[in-house]
Amino acid sequence: MHIFDNQKLKISLKENLALDVAKFKSEYGCKLVLNIVLIGDNLSSVKYVNLKKKIGAQIGVEVVIHKYSGEEKDIHFQLEKLLEKVNNSKENYEGLIFQLPLAPEFQIYLDQVNEYSDIDLLSNKWPILLNKGILWPTVQAIQLCLYEIIYNKFEENIINLKGKTVAVVGQGVLVGTPVLNWLTKTEATIISINKDTKNPELLTNQADILISGVGVPKLINSSWIKPGSILIDAGTSDVQGSLQGDIDGANLPENSILCPSPGGIGPITVLSLFWNVLRLAKISRIG
Repeated sequence: MHIFDNQKLKISLKENLALDVAKFKSEYGCKLVLNIVLIGDNLSSVKYVNLKKKIGAQIGVEVVIHKYSGEEKDIHFQLEKLLEKVNNSKENYEGLIFQLPLAPEFQIYLDQVNEYSDIDLLSNKWPILLNKGILWPTVQAIQLCLYEIIYNKFEENIINLKGKTVAVVGQGVLVGTPVLNWLTKTEATIISINKDTKNPELLTNQADILISGVGVPKLINSSWIKPGSILIDAGTSDVQGSLQGDIDGANLPENSILCPSPGGIGPITVLSLFWNVLRLAKISRIG
């Protein structure tokens, strides 16, 4: 089994982002601000938010973390104030994401985010953003990693999946559903697997590419894997204070390629998220 090394891709993305962010700020004379709403103390969420703040500082985007806890009514009040600020910002560009998981009582705010600030494409305005060329960050990251794995170079070209069978494990809002939406616009043969699918390993064994985002540690083992396949692990779980992915890297076929979790797709997803910040900032200024 080969572990995909994302270092070259991370460096290229970060360098290009830093240059483009500096150019944007020079041309438009405003800051780029990413607001992150974090409710609760989920370990995966806290680590992911800290990673976003770190990368933001490296490329010139200000990341502001709004961490809420306590009485539900107080959180509602603070969220309403934040949304009013972000949606009506004129001086600087303000993007907004809600770090998932998000409790049901707060999900009503997803659709209240201005389309130009909806970095994760989690509002009901996502079809508008797709028409403007904006993709879900996870989908962008998967495309970039697949392109580098298959063609051994970094380009933002459309990946050719004609003749490929792609299995997607999970139908969550950050990975499974966006990936399936993307795949329907390719020429791939798609296998969709959810928690009610019987004998899922019989289906995944047909896949040239397997993408998982369910958040169940080591759910997928060698019995699920077709020899020679590409494995994209986009799931993360907290196991006694340690982060683990969906795919058990032990005893996988020698000729398979694994983009692991943590450390594989996650950092590329964060960088793709900042590309959305930059692209939406440009659209909001140009119209």
